[in-house]
Amino acid sequence: MSSISLLTKLSRPAAPYAQIAAHYRELIEAGGLQPGDRLPTITEMATAWRVSPGTAHKAIRRLRGEGLVHTTRQGTTVERGAA
Repeated sequence: MSSISLLTKLSRPAAPYAQIAAHYRELIEAGGLQPGDRLPTITEMATAWRVSPGTAHKAIRRLRGEGLVHTTRQGTTVERGAA
């Protein structure tokens, strides 16, 4: 792979779901969201970010995979000890 194509890949903006996940990750790490705090619903998140519900869901899955949030039928909350 040439250095030009590698540079192009590195300078591309992150996918929308990754940007959303990064936003909430930063909020959690900065203490703006505390353990037990509820994140917006997927529909609310999709509307606020102007993305599809599938994209919002993918962002939540990423945060869940990182151990930052927990999802139940009642919604998605920040995990204890995540901050």
